Amino acid sequence: MIAVTVAAVLGIVTLIKTLASVNTGQITDDPKGNPSVSQKPENNEQNEPTETSMAPVENKVLVLNFENDILTVQNPGANPRVSHITGNHTLVLEIYDRISEKYGDFDLSNSTYFESMSISEEENGTRIVLNAKSDFNIVVESNEENYVIRVIDVQNAGKLIYRNDLDRHYMAIDSAALCARSDSEIVYYEEYFDSYNLVKKLVIPKKNMPALNDEKVILNDGYLKSYEIKNVDDDIVMIFTLEEDLTLYPNARDYNSTLTFIKNRTEENLIVIDPGHGGLDGGTVSAGEVLIEKNIVLDISAFLAEELRARGFNVYNLREEDVFLGLKERTDIANHLGASSVISVHVNAYDDTSVNGSLTMYKDSLDLARSIQNNLVASIRSTDIGLVKMMDRAILNGAKMDSVIVEIGFLSNPIEAEKLNIEEYQRKASAGIADGIAEYYENKENTDGTQGN
Repeated sequence: MIAVTVAAVLGIVTLIKTLASVNTGQITDDPKGNPSVSQKPENNEQNEPTETSMAPVENKVLVLNFENDILTVQNPGANPRVSHITGNHTLVLEIYDRISEKYGDFDLSNSTYFESMSISEEENGTRIVLNAKSDFNIVVESNEENYVIRVIDVQNAGKLIYRNDLDRHYMAIDSAALCARSDSEIVYYEEYFDSYNLVKKLVIPKKNMPALNDEKVILNDGYLKSYEIKNVDDDIVMIFTLEEDLTLYPNARDYNSTLTFIKNRTEENLIVIDPGHGGLDGGTVSAGEVLIEKNIVLDISAFLAEELRARGFNVYNLREEDVFLGLKERTDIANHLGASSVISVHVNAYDDTSVNGSLTMYKDSLDLARSIQNNLVASIRSTDIGLVKMMDRAILNGAKMDSVIVEIGFLSNPIEAEKLNIEEYQRKASAGIADGIAEYYENKENTDGTQGN
Protein backbone atom coordinates (compact mmCIF):
# COMPACT_ATOMS: atom_id res chain seq x y z
CA MET A 1 0.00 0.00 0.00
CA ILE A 2 1.27 3.46 -0.87
CA ALA A 3 -0.39 6.40 0.80
CA VAL A 4 0.60 10.03 0.16
CA THR A 5 -1.21 12.35 2.57
CA VAL A 6 -1.43 16.05 3.25
CA ALA A 7 0.40 16.93 6.42
CA ALA A 8 1.95 20.29 7.17
CA VAL A 9 2.18 21.37 3.53
CA LEU A 10 -0.31 24.14 3.89
CA GLY A 11 0.92 25.17 7.33
CA ILE A 12 -0.46 27.72 9.75
CA VAL A 13 -0.63 30.46 7.12
CA THR A 14 -3.03 28.42 4.99
CA LEU A 15 -5.20 27.73 8.02
CA ILE A 16 -5.45 31.44 8.77
CA LYS A 17 -6.30 32.23 5.14
CA THR A 18 -8.90 29.47 5.06
CA LEU A 19 -10.62 30.80 8.17
CA ALA A 20 -10.49 34.27 6.69
CA SER A 21 -12.02 33.08 3.43
CA VAL A 22 -14.91 31.44 5.29
CA ASN A 23 -15.58 34.69 7.14
CA THR A 24 -15.34 36.91 4.08
CA GLY A 25 -17.15 34.62 1.62
CA GLN A 26 -14.42 35.04 -1.01
CA ILE A 27 -14.08 33.08 -4.26
CA THR A 28 -12.35 29.69 -3.87
CA ASP A 29 -11.78 26.60 -6.01
CA ASP A 30 -13.74 23.41 -5.62
CA PRO A 31 -11.92 20.03 -5.86
CA LYS A 32 -12.29 20.08 -9.68
CA GLY A 33 -10.72 23.46 -10.02
CA ASN A 34 -13.96 25.26 -10.84
CA PRO A 35 -14.63 28.63 -9.20
CA SER A 36 -17.35 28.69 -6.58
CA VAL A 37 -18.58 31.28 -4.08
CA SER A 38 -18.86 30.68 -0.35
CA GLN A 39 -22.21 31.61 1.14
CA LYS A 40 -22.78 35.03 2.71
CA PRO A 41 -25.76 36.38 4.57
CA GLU A 42 -28.77 36.79 2.27
CA ASN A 43 -28.66 40.58 2.54
CA ASN A 44 -25.31 40.70 0.68
CA GLU A 45 -25.91 38.71 -2.49
CA GLN A 46 -23.27 40.56 -4.56
CA ASN A 47 -20.53 39.51 -2.16
CA GLU A 48 -18.02 41.99 -3.64
CA PRO A 49 -14.58 41.65 -2.01
CA THR A 50 -13.54 44.67 0.03
CA GLU A 51 -10.11 46.23 0.24
CA THR A 52 -9.50 44.26 3.46
CA SER A 53 -10.47 40.88 1.93
CA MET A 54 -7.67 38.29 1.85
CA ALA A 55 -6.47 36.68 -1.39
CA PRO A 56 -8.33 33.55 -2.60
CA VAL A 57 -7.12 30.23 -1.23
CA GLU A 58 -6.43 27.32 -3.58
CA ASN A 59 -5.80 23.89 -2.10
CA LYS A 60 -3.55 22.44 -4.81
CA VAL A 61 -2.21 19.50 -2.80
CA LEU A 62 -3.46 16.12 -4.01
CA VAL A 63 -3.74 12.96 -1.91
CA LEU A 64 -2.86 9.58 -3.45
CA ASN A 65 -3.72 6.12 -2.24
CA PHE A 66 -2.89 2.80 -3.96
CA GLU A 67 -4.43 -0.29 -2.42
CA ASN A 68 -5.75 -3.57 -3.88
CA ASP A 69 -4.79 -2.37 -7.37
CA ILE A 70 -7.02 0.69 -7.02
CA LEU A 71 -5.45 4.13 -7.39
CA THR A 72 -7.47 6.88 -5.70
CA VAL A 73 -6.65 10.55 -6.17
CA GLN A 74 -8.29 13.02 -3.80
CA ASN A 75 -8.45 16.66 -4.88
CA PRO A 76 -7.54 15.82 -8.51
CA GLY A 77 -8.28 19.22 -9.99
CA ALA A 78 -9.83 19.65 -13.42
CA ASN A 79 -9.52 17.14 -16.25
CA PRO A 80 -6.92 14.58 -15.11
CA ARG A 81 -5.59 12.56 -18.05
CA VAL A 82 -4.91 8.84 -17.84
CA SER A 83 -2.95 7.20 -20.67
CA HIS A 84 -2.52 3.47 -21.24
CA ILE A 85 0.73 2.56 -23.07
CA THR A 86 0.15 -1.02 -24.14
CA GLY A 87 3.49 -2.24 -25.50
CA ASN A 88 5.48 -1.64 -22.33
CA HIS A 89 2.48 -2.05 -19.99
CA THR A 90 2.52 1.43 -18.48
CA LEU A 91 -0.21 3.55 -16.95
CA VAL A 92 0.39 7.32 -16.88
CA LEU A 93 -1.76 9.74 -14.91
CA GLU A 94 -1.25 13.49 -15.34
CA ILE A 95 -2.79 15.73 -12.67
CA TYR A 96 -2.78 19.34 -13.77
CA ASP A 97 -2.18 22.28 -11.43
CA ARG A 98 -1.74 20.01 -8.43
CA ILE A 99 1.26 19.02 -6.29
CA SER A 100 2.00 15.93 -4.25
CA GLU A 101 3.46 15.82 -0.76
CA LYS A 102 5.86 13.01 -1.72
CA TYR A 103 7.81 12.29 -4.90
CA GLY A 104 10.00 9.40 -5.98
CA ASP A 105 9.76 5.67 -6.70
CA PHE A 106 7.56 3.31 -4.70
CA ASP A 107 7.56 -0.48 -4.43
CA LEU A 108 4.28 -2.17 -5.30
CA SER A 109 5.33 -5.76 -4.53
CA ASN A 110 1.89 -6.56 -3.12
CA SER A 111 0.15 -5.55 -6.36
CA THR A 112 -1.25 -8.19 -8.68
CA TYR A 113 -0.63 -6.10 -11.78
CA PHE A 114 2.04 -3.48 -11.08
CA GLU A 115 5.72 -3.63 -10.15
CA SER A 116 6.44 -0.02 -9.30
CA MET A 117 5.03 3.49 -9.18
CA SER A 118 6.86 6.79 -9.59
CA ILE A 119 5.55 10.27 -8.76
CA SER A 120 7.30 13.28 -10.26
CA GLU A 121 6.72 17.01 -10.26
CA GLU A 122 6.14 18.43 -13.73
CA GLU A 123 5.92 22.00 -15.00
CA ASN A 124 2.13 21.85 -15.22
CA GLY A 125 1.41 19.56 -12.26
CA THR A 126 2.14 16.01 -11.12
CA ARG A 127 2.88 12.91 -13.20
CA ILE A 128 2.21 9.41 -11.86
CA VAL A 129 3.59 6.39 -13.73
CA LEU A 130 2.75 2.78 -12.88
CA ASN A 131 4.76 -0.01 -14.52
CA ALA A 132 2.83 -3.26 -14.95
CA LYS A 133 3.96 -6.87 -15.11
CA SER A 134 1.73 -7.65 -18.09
CA ASP A 135 -1.14 -6.17 -20.07
CA PHE A 136 -4.13 -4.83 -18.18
CA ASN A 137 -7.33 -2.88 -18.54
CA ILE A 138 -8.74 -0.09 -16.40
CA VAL A 139 -12.05 1.36 -15.29
CA VAL A 140 -12.11 5.06 -14.39
CA GLU A 141 -14.62 6.55 -11.98
CA SER A 142 -14.74 10.15 -10.83
CA ASN A 143 -16.77 12.52 -8.71
CA GLU A 144 -16.24 15.96 -7.25
CA GLU A 145 -13.71 14.74 -4.72
CA ASN A 146 -12.00 11.63 -6.10
CA TYR A 147 -10.56 10.26 -9.33
CA VAL A 148 -10.42 6.47 -9.10
CA ILE A 149 -8.61 4.07 -11.45
CA ARG A 150 -9.46 0.41 -10.94
CA VAL A 151 -7.36 -2.22 -12.71
CA ILE A 152 -9.14 -5.20 -14.25
CA ASP A 153 -8.26 -8.21 -16.40
CA VAL A 154 -8.00 -8.00 -20.19
CA GLN A 155 -10.92 -9.90 -21.69
CA ASN A 156 -9.46 -10.67 -25.12
CA ALA A 157 -5.82 -11.36 -24.29
CA GLY A 158 -4.02 -13.36 -26.94
CA LYS A 159 -6.71 -12.77 -29.55
CA LEU A 160 -6.39 -9.03 -29.96
CA ILE A 161 -3.20 -7.02 -29.43
CA TYR A 162 -3.04 -3.23 -29.69
CA ARG A 163 0.42 -1.64 -29.83
CA ASN A 164 0.83 2.09 -29.27
CA ASP A 165 4.44 2.21 -28.09
CA LEU A 166 5.88 2.10 -31.61
CA ASP A 167 5.89 4.55 -34.52
CA ARG A 168 3.33 2.33 -36.23
CA HIS A 169 0.21 2.11 -34.05
CA TYR A 170 -1.62 -1.09 -34.93
CA MET A 171 -4.07 -3.74 -33.77
CA ALA A 172 -3.34 -7.38 -34.59
CA ILE A 173 -6.35 -9.71 -34.52
CA ASP A 174 -5.60 -13.42 -34.40
CA SER A 175 -7.50 -15.71 -36.80
CA ALA A 176 -9.23 -12.74 -38.42
CA ALA A 177 -9.88 -12.05 -42.09
CA LEU A 178 -10.49 -8.34 -42.55
CA CYS A 179 -9.48 -8.41 -46.20
CA ALA A 180 -9.02 -10.95 -48.95
CA ARG A 181 -5.22 -11.29 -48.78
CA SER A 182 -2.12 -9.24 -48.09
CA ASP A 183 -2.32 -5.85 -49.83
CA SER A 184 -5.85 -6.56 -51.07
CA GLU A 185 -8.30 -3.69 -51.41
CA ILE A 186 -11.24 -6.08 -50.90
CA VAL A 187 -12.42 -5.79 -47.28
CA TYR A 188 -14.89 -7.97 -45.39
CA TYR A 189 -16.46 -5.34 -43.15
CA GLU A 190 -18.46 -2.14 -43.25
CA GLU A 191 -16.99 1.09 -41.88
CA TYR A 192 -18.98 4.01 -40.50
CA PHE A 193 -17.61 7.37 -39.37
CA ASP A 194 -19.24 9.88 -37.06
CA SER A 195 -17.10 12.91 -37.87
CA TYR A 196 -18.72 15.08 -35.22
CA ASN A 197 -17.90 12.74 -32.33
CA LEU A 198 -14.79 11.27 -34.02
CA VAL A 199 -16.05 7.71 -33.76
CA LYS A 200 -15.23 5.02 -36.32
CA LYS A 201 -17.22 1.82 -36.27
CA LEU A 202 -16.38 -1.44 -38.04
CA VAL A 203 -19.12 -4.05 -38.44
CA ILE A 204 -17.45 -7.41 -39.13
CA PRO A 205 -19.20 -10.77 -39.66
CA LYS A 206 -18.38 -13.16 -36.83
CA LYS A 207 -17.32 -15.79 -39.37
CA ASN A 208 -14.32 -13.57 -40.19
CA MET A 209 -13.31 -13.01 -36.57
CA PRO A 210 -12.21 -15.02 -33.54
CA ALA A 211 -14.65 -15.29 -30.63
CA LEU A 212 -14.24 -12.05 -28.68
CA ASN A 213 -15.76 -10.93 -25.39
CA ASP A 214 -17.46 -7.58 -24.97
CA GLU A 215 -14.87 -5.14 -23.66
CA LYS A 216 -13.98 -1.45 -23.54
CA VAL A 217 -10.32 -0.43 -23.27
CA ILE A 218 -9.37 3.13 -22.28
CA LEU A 219 -6.22 4.42 -24.01
CA ASN A 220 -5.90 8.22 -24.47
CA ASP A 221 -2.65 7.65 -26.36
CA GLY A 222 -2.86 10.47 -28.89
CA TYR A 223 -4.57 8.18 -31.40
CA LEU A 224 -7.48 6.48 -29.63
CA LYS A 225 -9.40 7.58 -26.58
CA SER A 226 -10.74 4.04 -26.39
CA TYR A 227 -11.80 1.02 -28.35
CA GLU A 228 -14.77 -1.19 -27.64
CA ILE A 229 -15.80 -4.70 -28.69
CA LYS A 230 -19.49 -5.57 -28.92
CA ASN A 231 -21.19 -8.78 -30.02
CA VAL A 232 -24.34 -7.83 -31.95
CA ASP A 233 -26.28 -10.72 -33.53
CA ASP A 234 -24.06 -12.23 -36.26
CA ASP A 235 -21.51 -9.41 -36.20
CA ILE A 236 -18.71 -8.14 -34.06
CA VAL A 237 -18.79 -4.34 -33.82
CA MET A 238 -15.52 -2.56 -33.12
CA ILE A 239 -15.96 1.04 -31.95
CA PHE A 240 -12.93 3.33 -32.04
CA THR A 241 -13.26 6.71 -30.32
CA LEU A 242 -10.53 8.83 -31.89
CA GLU A 243 -8.49 11.73 -30.54
CA GLU A 244 -8.37 13.09 -34.11
CA ASP A 245 -9.36 11.82 -37.54
CA LEU A 246 -7.35 8.72 -38.51
CA THR A 247 -7.14 6.28 -41.37
CA LEU A 248 -7.77 2.65 -40.37
CA TYR A 249 -5.71 0.62 -42.83
CA PRO A 250 -6.42 -3.16 -42.91
CA ASN A 251 -4.06 -5.84 -44.15
CA ALA A 252 -3.93 -9.62 -44.04
CA ARG A 253 -1.20 -11.61 -42.30
CA ASP A 254 -0.56 -15.31 -41.99
CA TYR A 255 -3.56 -16.50 -39.97
CA ASN A 256 -4.54 -13.03 -38.80
CA SER A 257 -5.22 -9.46 -39.85
CA THR A 258 -4.05 -6.06 -38.69
CA LEU A 259 -5.42 -2.55 -38.56
CA THR A 260 -2.85 0.24 -38.75
CA PHE A 261 -3.96 3.61 -37.35
CA ILE A 262 -2.47 6.40 -39.48
CA LYS A 263 -2.38 10.15 -38.95
CA ASN A 264 -1.70 12.56 -41.77
CA ARG A 265 1.34 14.03 -40.09
CA THR A 266 1.71 17.10 -42.39
CA GLU A 267 5.24 17.56 -41.05
CA GLU A 268 8.13 18.94 -43.03
CA ASN A 269 10.87 16.46 -43.87
CA LEU A 270 9.05 13.40 -42.56
CA ILE A 271 11.21 10.38 -43.37
CA VAL A 272 9.60 6.94 -43.48
CA ILE A 273 12.12 4.16 -42.82
CA ASP A 274 11.20 0.79 -44.29
CA PRO A 275 13.25 -2.12 -42.88
CA GLY A 276 12.93 -4.81 -45.52
CA HIS A 277 11.13 -8.14 -45.04
CA GLY A 278 10.05 -9.28 -41.54
CA GLY A 279 8.07 -12.08 -39.93
CA LEU A 280 7.98 -15.23 -42.06
CA ASP A 281 9.71 -13.28 -44.85
CA GLY A 282 13.32 -13.42 -43.75
CA GLY A 283 14.92 -12.09 -46.92
CA THR A 284 18.40 -13.20 -47.89
CA VAL A 285 20.73 -15.15 -45.58
CA SER A 286 24.43 -15.62 -44.98
CA ALA A 287 26.28 -18.90 -45.44
CA GLY A 288 24.75 -21.53 -43.19
CA GLU A 289 21.80 -19.18 -42.61
CA VAL A 290 23.59 -17.77 -39.56
CA LEU A 291 22.56 -14.21 -40.38
CA ILE A 292 19.14 -13.24 -41.74
CA GLU A 293 18.45 -10.03 -43.65
CA LYS A 294 15.30 -9.10 -41.72
CA ASN A 295 17.26 -8.95 -38.45
CA ILE A 296 20.26 -7.05 -39.83
CA VAL A 297 18.14 -4.33 -41.44
CA LEU A 298 15.93 -4.06 -38.35
CA ASP A 299 18.97 -3.06 -36.29
CA ILE A 300 20.37 -0.69 -38.91
CA SER A 301 16.98 0.98 -39.35
CA ALA A 302 16.71 1.61 -35.60
CA PHE A 303 20.12 3.32 -35.68
CA LEU A 304 19.06 5.26 -38.78
CA ALA A 305 15.93 6.55 -37.01
CA GLU A 306 18.12 7.66 -34.11
CA GLU A 307 20.56 9.42 -36.46
CA LEU A 308 17.83 11.24 -38.37
CA ARG A 309 16.05 12.43 -35.23
CA ALA A 310 19.36 13.77 -33.94
CA ARG A 311 19.59 15.83 -37.16
CA GLY A 312 16.12 17.29 -36.61
CA PHE A 313 14.14 15.10 -39.01
CA ASN A 314 10.70 13.74 -38.27
CA VAL A 315 10.81 9.95 -38.51
CA TYR A 316 8.33 7.10 -38.86
CA ASN A 317 9.85 3.62 -38.67
CA LEU A 318 7.52 1.09 -40.27
CA ARG A 319 8.98 -1.96 -38.57
CA GLU A 320 10.52 -1.82 -35.10
CA GLU A 321 9.92 -5.51 -34.42
CA ASP A 322 9.97 -8.79 -36.29
CA VAL A 323 6.59 -8.60 -38.03
CA PHE A 324 5.48 -8.97 -41.64
CA LEU A 325 4.24 -6.03 -43.69
CA GLY A 326 2.87 -6.21 -47.21
CA LEU A 327 4.71 -4.37 -49.99
CA LYS A 328 1.73 -2.22 -50.93
CA GLU A 329 0.97 -1.68 -47.25
CA ARG A 330 4.35 -0.04 -46.73
CA THR A 331 3.89 2.58 -49.42
CA ASP A 332 0.20 3.07 -48.62
CA ILE A 333 1.10 3.95 -45.03
CA ALA A 334 3.77 6.39 -46.24
CA ASN A 335 1.27 7.98 -48.63
CA HIS A 336 -1.39 8.33 -45.92
CA LEU A 337 1.20 9.91 -43.63
CA GLY A 338 2.08 12.51 -46.24
CA ALA A 339 5.78 11.62 -45.92
CA SER A 340 8.58 13.48 -47.71
CA SER A 341 10.74 10.42 -48.45
CA VAL A 342 10.78 6.65 -48.05
CA ILE A 343 14.10 4.92 -47.38
CA SER A 344 13.89 1.14 -47.76
CA VAL A 345 16.81 -0.62 -46.06
CA HIS A 346 18.10 -3.98 -47.35
CA VAL A 347 21.18 -6.16 -47.64
CA ASN A 348 22.07 -8.16 -50.72
CA ALA A 349 23.13 -11.63 -51.87
CA TYR A 350 24.68 -13.13 -55.01
CA ASP A 351 25.74 -16.56 -56.21
CA ASP A 352 29.35 -15.41 -56.53
CA THR A 353 30.41 -15.01 -52.89
CA SER A 354 33.28 -12.72 -53.86
CA VAL A 355 30.87 -9.94 -54.89
CA ASN A 356 30.66 -7.18 -52.29
CA GLY A 357 29.76 -3.50 -51.97
CA SER A 358 26.89 -1.06 -51.70
CA LEU A 359 24.31 0.09 -54.22
CA THR A 360 21.22 2.29 -54.18
CA MET A 361 18.14 1.75 -56.34
CA TYR A 362 15.80 4.49 -57.52
CA LYS A 363 13.10 5.14 -60.08
CA ASP A 364 12.60 8.91 -60.10
CA SER A 365 14.64 10.07 -57.08
CA LEU A 366 18.11 10.17 -58.64
CA ASP A 367 19.45 13.05 -56.54
CA LEU A 368 18.42 11.43 -53.26
CA ALA A 369 19.88 8.09 -54.35
CA ARG A 370 23.18 9.66 -55.40
CA SER A 371 23.55 11.57 -52.14
CA ILE A 372 22.85 8.49 -50.01
CA GLN A 373 25.12 6.24 -52.08
CA ASN A 374 28.09 8.61 -51.92
CA ASN A 375 27.83 9.17 -48.18
CA LEU A 376 27.18 5.50 -47.37
CA VAL A 377 30.23 4.31 -49.31
CA ALA A 378 32.40 6.97 -47.67
CA SER A 379 31.16 6.07 -44.19
CA ILE A 380 31.69 2.30 -44.30
CA ARG A 381 34.44 2.30 -46.96
CA SER A 382 32.59 -0.26 -49.08
CA THR A 383 32.93 -1.00 -52.78
CA ASP A 384 30.87 1.50 -54.77
CA ILE A 385 28.65 -0.56 -57.07
CA GLY A 386 26.75 2.60 -57.92
CA LEU A 387 23.18 3.61 -58.70
CA VAL A 388 20.63 1.29 -60.30
CA LYS A 389 17.45 2.55 -61.90
CA MET A 390 14.62 0.08 -61.27
CA MET A 391 11.13 0.14 -62.72
CA ASP A 392 9.66 -2.99 -61.13
CA ARG A 393 10.01 -2.47 -57.38
CA ALA A 394 6.78 -1.96 -55.43
CA ILE A 395 8.29 0.42 -52.90
CA LEU A 396 9.51 2.66 -55.75
CA ASN A 397 6.36 2.45 -57.87
CA GLY A 398 3.81 2.92 -55.08
CA ALA A 399 5.31 5.83 -53.16
CA LYS A 400 4.05 9.31 -54.04
CA MET A 401 7.24 10.90 -52.72
CA ASP A 402 11.00 10.46 -53.05
CA SER A 403 11.87 6.80 -52.52
CA VAL A 404 15.02 4.70 -52.72
CA ILE A 405 16.15 1.19 -51.82
CA VAL A 406 19.55 1.01 -50.15
CA GLU A 407 21.44 -2.30 -50.43
CA ILE A 408 24.14 -1.81 -47.81
CA GLY A 409 26.22 -4.93 -48.45
CA PHE A 410 26.21 -8.63 -49.34
CA LEU A 411 25.39 -11.31 -46.76
CA SER A 412 26.62 -13.84 -49.31
CA ASN A 413 30.13 -12.41 -48.96
CA PRO A 414 31.68 -13.87 -45.74
CA ILE A 415 33.80 -10.80 -44.98
CA GLU A 416 30.98 -8.34 -45.55
CA ALA A 417 28.49 -10.53 -43.67
CA GLU A 418 30.73 -10.46 -40.62
CA LYS A 419 30.93 -6.66 -40.79
CA LEU A 420 27.16 -6.30 -41.20
CA ASN A 421 26.65 -8.13 -37.92
CA ILE A 422 28.82 -5.70 -35.93
CA GLU A 423 27.03 -2.82 -34.19
CA GLU A 424 29.80 -0.29 -34.92
CA TYR A 425 29.57 -1.07 -38.63
CA GLN A 426 25.77 -0.86 -38.53
CA ARG A 427 25.99 2.54 -36.87
CA LYS A 428 28.47 3.76 -39.49
CA ALA A 429 26.11 2.59 -42.24
CA SER A 430 23.15 4.35 -40.65
CA ALA A 431 25.21 7.53 -40.16
CA GLY A 432 26.25 7.46 -43.83
CA ILE A 433 22.64 7.09 -44.99
CA ALA A 434 21.55 9.89 -42.63
CA ASP A 435 24.36 12.12 -43.93
CA GLY A 436 23.12 11.52 -47.46
CA ILE A 437 19.53 12.35 -46.57
CA ALA A 438 20.60 15.52 -44.74
CA GLU A 439 22.79 16.58 -47.68
CA TYR A 440 19.95 16.00 -50.14
CA TYR A 441 17.50 18.13 -48.15
CA GLU A 442 20.03 20.87 -47.60
CA ASN A 443 20.77 21.04 -51.32
CA LYS A 444 17.05 20.90 -52.10
CA GLU A 445 16.36 23.77 -49.72
CA ASN A 446 19.14 25.86 -51.22
CA THR A 447 17.94 25.12 -54.75
CA ASP A 448 14.32 25.92 -53.90
CA GLY A 449 15.43 29.12 -52.24
CA THR A 450 17.47 30.15 -55.27
CA GLN A 451 14.60 29.39 -57.61
CA GLY A 452 12.30 31.47 -55.47
CA ASN A 453 14.49 34.60 -55.78
